[in-house]
Amino acid sequence: MEQVHLFTKKLKPTDISHALSFPTRALEAFSFPEGAHTMRFEALDATDNVWGFCLSTRLTGAHPKPVLLRSSWRLFVEQKGLVPEDRVAFFMERSG
Repeated sequence: MEQVHLFTKKLKPTDISHALSFPTRALEAFSFPEGAHTMRFEALDATDNVWGFCLSTRLTGAHPKPVLLRSSWRLFVEQKGLVPEDRVAFFMERSG
C-alpha cells in the first residue's frame, strides 16, 4: 500500500468550533455517490484508532466548499484536545 498525502492544515478557531474546512483539491480522492453532497468515510489516527467522518459539499454555488461536518469532527477535536494553530494531516492509502 502506498500512502498519498492529501493535505495538512493549521487549524483555525472555526475549524475547532464548527466544522473542518476541507481543501477542494482533496475532493478528487473521494467518490461521492451519484447525486449526493455528503459521504461518510473512516480514517485511522496515528495510534490506529478508527474515526468516522462525514464530508459534505455545498448544494449550490460555483465552489463546493467542502467541510467535515461538526457532528463527526467534534468528537475527534475533543478526544485529541485540539486547539487553534494545531495541525492535522490527511493521507490516503492507495493499493498497487
